[in-house]
Amino acid sequence: MTRISLKIVGASGQGINSIGEIVAKGLKRSGYCPFGYREYPDLIKGGHASYQLDISNERLRSTETKVNVLVALNHHGLELNMEDLKEGGIVLHVTPGWQFPERHQKLVEERSLRIIYFPVNEVLTRLGARAILSNTLLTAFVWSMFEQDVDALKSLVGQKFAKKKALLELNLRCIDEGYSFVDPVEGKVSVSLPSPNKEFSSHLLVTGSQAMGLGAIHAGVRLYAGYPMTPSSPLLSFMADLEDKTHIVVKQAEDEITAAQIVSGAMYMGTRALTATS
Repeated sequence: MTRISLKIVGASGQGINSIGEIVAKGLKRSGYCPFGYREYPDLIKGGHASYQLDISNERLRSTETKVNVLVALNHHGLELNMEDLKEGGIVLHVTPGWQFPERHQKLVEERSLRIIYFPVNEVLTRLGARAILSNTLLTAFVWSMFEQDVDALKSLVGQKFAKKKALLELNLRCIDEGYSFVDPVEGKVSVSLPSPNKEFSSHLLVTGSQAMGLGAIHAGVRLYAGYPMTPSSPLLSFMADLEDKTHIVVKQAEDEITAAQIVSGAMYMGTRALTATS
C-alpha cells in the first residue's frame, strides 16, 4: 500500500480541523481514501491538538505512527511533534525566526527533513485579511504540495461561502496566494500521491460520530438522550439535526445521569433508546 500522511498541530481554536477536513473532502472527491484522526485537550481554546490525515488509493482502516508532512500552527507543534516525521519529511510552520534546539537540528540532518516557513502574517497584512484566513492560505499550500488542481479547491471553498460573496472573494485570493507560494530556501516542494482510484470519489465521508448516528438510526433507535459534553456532543447534534426526518425523539438532559435515566425508562417501556457520555 502507498500511503501519505499529513499531521496538523497547534492549539484548539486555531482551525486545525478545518484544514484537515477540507483537504480530506477534496482528496476524496479526487479518488482517494482519506482516514482522519483527531486528538484534542479538554479546552475550547488553547492546549495542544492535532488532526492527522492518512491518504491512499486503497482502503484505509487506521492511522500510522510517522507522517510525511507536519503543519505546525504554533511553536508548540515544533517543540512536541518533530519526532513524528518520517525520513525525508516536510515541516511547514508559521513561527517567524524560529531556531530549532540542538536535538531537533540533529534530527533534521539525520532524517533529511525539509523546513518551510510560511510568512502568514505578512501575506494576510498585504491582502487586508483577518488571522482566521491563515487556514485558507495553508490549506492552499498543502493542496499545491499534493499537486492537486487549484480549481477543485476553489470549488469546495465556493460551496462553503456561496452566500457570503465578500468573504468568498477574500478566500479565493488567499487560495491563489497559498497555492503559488514558493519557499525561498527549499523552492517548489511536492509530495507525490499514488494514482487516484475513482471508486472512492462516490463514497461517503463521515466522522466517527456521524457513523455511530447512522448506525443507531438503521438499528431502530427511537429515542436519543444526551448531555452536551466533549466528545459526545457531535453525536447529540447529529441526531438532533435529523430529528424531523427520522422522527426519533431527541432529548437534551440537564446532566449525563439524567440522560441515562431517560434511556433506562424508555427501554423499560419497550423503546430502543441510546445515550452517549463523555
